[in-house]
Amino acid sequence: MFEGSMQVEAGEVGGGRTAWREVDRKLRGVAKRRAAMDQEELRLIRAAIRLALWRELGMVSMREYLEEVMGYGPNVASERIRVAEALDAMPVLEQALESGQLPYSAVRAITRIATRKTERAWVAACRGKNLRQIEELLA
Repeated sequence: MFEGSMQVEAGEVGGGRTAWREVDRKLRGVAKRRAAMDQEELRLIRAAIRLALWRELGMVSMREYLEEVMGYGPNVASERIRVAEALDAMPVLEQALESGQLPYSAVRAITRIATRKTERAWVAACRGKNLRQIEELLA
């Protein structure tokens, strides 16, 4: 098990009626850390693109790099690149991702239609909604 994680099987989480609170708190912490890591990864993808990092390693594209190094499939790699480049022009949306206000899946969807002029309104409209609700707004 990873340091700081807890075992949840066979009553290893504190028993009783409030164990769900501890698990919920930890899952929310994971979600917040994941959002911050997604934002960091997207920022580093932009830096890698500017540096043409893949060429230094004998690869033909950033997508190939993400497939080889990060283990992404071609579609996921392409989407990560698209979102990273979109966020370069939308700092408010990027901050919403980093702070955990919006998950990566929501940011990915929003970057398909938002612009720098509309990003603040989209973040406000999507805050507190789940992905299904956000997709309905975007449709």
